Amino acid sequence: MNDCQYQIMIEITALFETDSADYGFSVCTATPDNQGISAGFIQFTTCGGAAAQVCETYEQLYQQQFGQSSFCAAYTDALQQAIGASYCTDGSMNAYTPSGLESFCSDWTAEATGPNASLFAQAQKTIQFNAYFEKLQTGVL
Repeated sequence: MNDCQYQIMIEITALFETDSADYGFSVCTATPDNQGISAGFIQFTTCGGAAAQVCETYEQLYQQQFGQSSFCAAYTDALQQAIGASYCTDGSMNAYTPSGLESFCSDWTAEATGPNASLFAQAQKTIQFNAYFEKLQTGVL
């Protein structure tokens, strides 16, 4: 897959996931789909652990560039505890905000629209590529 094809694929994915043609890096909400919080341009979830992966990647990028912790550091434990939690599989289909993540969406949105937005977008794209499209290219799912 070349860069142009990849760009088209992420634009289509973002449009499908967020109903927005502008990627929706700042989108963040607890949705009624047993996934806890869904955030970012392809709806990284707290239940599946992808939101935690984005934060881990962003934390690394942020520390490399600024030498200090990003907003994600405050949520590390809560994000890890949310992975595979009982509400993720209970079938209730309720919108659920995991404990310790009550301010996560407002902080996610602020980061995605603030002065470090491009760095935060890079973290999201990195996880999206590594978790989805790289596997498609190699045929290993």
